[in-house]
Amino acid sequence: MMGLFTRRKASSAPLPSLPDDQRLAVGLVGVGVMGQHHARLLGRIPEAKLVGIADLNEKKAGELAAAHGARGFASADSFPDGVRAVVLATPTPTHYAMAKASLEKGLHVFVEKPLTERVEQAEVRRGVHGRGE
Repeated sequence: MMGLFTRRKASSAPLPSLPDDQRLAVGLVGVGVMGQHHARLLGRIPEAKLVGIADLNEKKAGELAAAHGARGFASADSFPDGVRAVVLATPTPTHYAMAKASLEKGLHVFVEKPLTERVEQAEVRRGVHGRGE
């Protein structure tokens, strides 16, 4: 049965894009395998604009950023004003602190799995976000 779950081949046709001022400015942290994967995928989302890539290895961050039309940084704290979301593709022990700091800045956060090392850390994020649900 062909249907909903059949895999389609990726199109090489350019995706329609919104004007830059209408796109969500996204920063990516981490240039490992998953960071490279997210950089590629972010480039395929017409509503998103990858504006910065940060990594402790600033040289690698710059190389990956250049390949995706973004700027490289040594730290997510250096992302330009206007970044409204971050993708965290860093080693698991860094997820909690980085996600918490990003949420405290009011950013939308996507964390590569696992969310945190411990369940207690994941539950704290509800209060940080301000909803306390």
